[in-house]
Amino acid sequence: MSVHVLHTSDTHLGYRQYGIVERENDVYDVFEEIIDIALREHVDLVVHSGDFFDSIRPPPQAILTAIRHLRRLREKGIPFIAILGDHDTPKRRVLPPLVLLEELGYVRLVGISEQRLTYTVKTRSGEVFVAGIGNRKKTSSSALKLILKKLSNPPTNMPSILLLHQCVRGSCFDYELELGDIPKGYTYYALGHVHTYKEFEIGDSVAVYPGSPEVMRVDEFRAQPERYVVLVELGNNVSYRQKIRLQKVRPQYELVIDDVDSMELKVKRFVADIVSRGRTSKKPFVYVRVVGGEYNKSKILNILERFLRRVVLDYRVYVEKKSDDIGIAVEGIEHVTKPLDRLELLEKLLGDKSLAELADTLITVLSSGSESEALREGLKIVLERYGIDIEWTPVSIARVSSKRSSASRTLDMLLRRNRLR
Repeated sequence: MSVHVLHTSDTHLGYRQYGIVERENDVYDVFEEIIDIALREHVDLVVHSGDFFDSIRPPPQAILTAIRHLRRLREKGIPFIAILGDHDTPKRRVLPPLVLLEELGYVRLVGISEQRLTYTVKTRSGEVFVAGIGNRKKTSSSALKLILKKLSNPPTNMPSILLLHQCVRGSCFDYELELGDIPKGYTYYALGHVHTYKEFEIGDSVAVYPGSPEVMRVDEFRAQPERYVVLVELGNNVSYRQKIRLQKVRPQYELVIDDVDSMELKVKRFVADIVSRGRTSKKPFVYVRVVGGEYNKSKILNILERFLRRVVLDYRVYVEKKSDDIGIAVEGIEHVTKPLDRLELLEKLLGDKSLAELADTLITVLSSGSESEALREGLKIVLERYGIDIEWTPVSIARVSSKRSSASRTLDMLLRRNRLR
């Protein structure tokens, strides 16, 4: 008999993009939809690959939302198994918030300690062997590989799932694992941490990042506006998967302005296009990208407020200079006057591909929203990248830990708002 599993990850309950209450509620809405799908599809098991909460101190509304909807699964006898991600793993010796949900009987955690790496769960369609490792940013690569070796050779008399909240090479710029580091033999590999859908083969099985159920940043919207969960049918040695697109995700659009003089007409057409799509339960969120040349900020904001504001939840404006405006000289690089891809240029400047990808993301984030919002979001990305613990209210760069130098170098370069923007 097959076992039906719903795989999700990176729900980030409690996340409030740009401080907008409706965006926090969007996160709760898609979590409700995930549970709706689990019940509609009559799954036997739900697995979550980390970052259930957005922080180790989730707001009461996030905890209440989790309890209300996980209770629906428990009432139907559907287990919910999870690992910790980097967002809900404490940096200090305090309990992660998911332990509270486990104590209440709504969640079963695996990978929370060396003694709890595996769990055999009984479902109404049979047993499933589940192994997992939560996020281990402070664990060395060699130590992480040793833990993975302990999870080799899963049982062959039942379906098996390996849960990981790690970056595998090729999935993101700051990876912890090579594909060959992951033990073979599992029926399905449920991965988390990457916020866009990705899949690849491991032996005869498949590994899947379902992505976050809601868009968290502009770069994620650009990469993949659609959001998914994965329905998996497990046999002893094979798995069949189906992507299910989430319907409660707030629509997001990008409006590109490359000629401020004709901006009013373009905005009117953009608004007409939004209206022509028909009424939806949620107004869209819009990123306005102003490309190249001199511009009058007050004129741009005036036009957006007059025509765009009434049909959208909110919008963020960021400015991007055309690449052919760039002309710089760096030691070891010839004077550049021809058009260059920004990421390519950053890699030449910084001499490191992963740092260039981080900088490219930060340039986009720091160019949008208000200065305080952009700085907070950018700093958060940098600190997560380097595994630095910090109190967030208020943010104080002076309190960054011993890894500060690398993070500061990245931030300093971007906060100068150099000519690459």
